Amino acid sequence: MGTRDDPICRLLVWKARWTVVAKTPPPPPPRAFSLTELVLVALVVAALMTLGWWLFLRPDPSLPVGVATEAPPSKEERAAGPKVSITPKKPIKVSPSSVKAPLGLPPTVIADTTQHVTATAKVPEDGHSHTVSAVYREGDGATTIYVRKDPLPAFALTDESAIGIGYGIREDGAQVGVLYGKVSVVQMKSFRAGARAVIDTQGRTLIWLGGEWAL
Repeated sequence: MGTRDDPICRLLVWKARWTVVAKTPPPPPPRAFSLTELVLVALVVAALMTLGWWLFLRPDPSLPVGVATEAPPSKEERAAGPKVSITPKKPIKVSPSSVKAPLGLPPTVIADTTQHVTATAKVPEDGHSHTVSAVYREGDGATTIYVRKDPLPAFALTDESAIGIGYGIREDGAQVGVLYGKVSVVQMKSFRAGARAVIDTQGRTLIWLGGEWAL
């Protein structure tokens, strides 16, 4: 029998080692994410970023309910330049002072007898901004308010949000309840887009980015 230094013995040892190495399976390649998983992760990240912006960074353009605040002039009035003074030819018609408090005017305005209400108007809420113009007529001293419905912006940031519940029947006949919510952050005309989410009573959830057109 040959020794370890024998060429034939070394050949057999090399062959045995090669056989062991050849039979050892290579390590599996790292698992690649599917396109569906990548899209799902992107949607979840985008939804979380949208929710964080809505909770902590979004501006608050809403006005307090039941309180009258001074409105800024329209861009058209600002572009026209400074106001001019006129001398009324007839006394100006004003509303009784008792209307100030029901209108929610500031206490300083209510208490000041030199400040008067010349006209008021209610503008319906329809998703559009409105430009309000108060026009004084020299002929009879009355003030008329005109309301212009402005077009929706081509692109703007918004902070619309909603949450709701529902109940229904699936296609297999199972009865389920759902909790859903939405946060819109972008407006393009009547289209509003943002994060949407729904969860049902069976624990199934769906999170996506989407939008809808206001009709």
